[in-house]
Formats: sequence, C-alpha cells, structure tokens
Amino acid sequence: MLKFLLLSLGTLFCTAGHAQHLKVADDGLDRQVLAVSLDGPAMATLEMSRELNLTEQQYAEVERINQQRYQKLAEAENTYATDPILQSRAYRMLAFESSELLKHILSERQMQHLNQLKGNANAQLTEEVKGE
Repeated sequence: MLKFLLLSLGTLFCTAGHAQHLKVADDGLDRQVLAVSLDGPAMATLEMSRELNLTEQQYAEVERINQQRYQKLAEAENTYATDPILQSRAYRMLAFESSELLKHILSERQMQHLNQLKGNANAQLTEEVKGE
C-alpha cells in the first residue's frame, strides 16, 4: 500500500511539473493582441466588425457607442468604487443603453448574432465562476 501511495504521489509531482512547461494554445494570439496597442473600445469595435460584418457607416456608429460606453463604465467604476451593488447596477444599465442604441444601427440578423455572442460569453463566464 505504501509503495502504491508513493508511486501515485511521484506520478502526480512529475505530471504537475511537466504541465508547468506546456504552452497554452492561444499564446500566439495573446502576443499578437498585445503587440497591437488597442484600447477596450477599439478592441470591442474591431471584434464586432469582424463578427457582424459591419458596413463603414455601422462601424463608425458602433465605434462612437463603444467609446461612450467605455467612458461611462470608467466613470461608474470610479463613482461606485465603494459600493459593488450600485456599481453592478450601473454596469447593467449601461449595457442596456448600449443594446438599445445598437438596435437602431444593426440589422435584425446582426442583433440576433450579437445577442448570441453575448449569451455565449455570459455562459462561459458562468461556467468559469462555477469551476472556481
């Protein structure tokens, strides 16, 4: 029994040590993203453009909305830094306002796709929180 326990423990240490040297699959993508100096609004607009196939006019409007949204998010973060409940409420309100503005810019198909992407992101975040 002691030999089995020692062998299992040794295998665990070897496996854990080997895992520390493995590269994450998206390291290359991370380096590319970090090499380009994009801020939050620019990154969000670029991703929305890629995912939703925005026209030039839509791109300009979405860019304006994202700039305003990120500015308001920073203001809400500073204003409600000591009250996480109010901060969360402000974030939800800003997300709702942004969605309402986007409804007037995006087609119905684009809006459905955006909502699907948001749903997948929320589901992934929920799964990550559950896993902790």
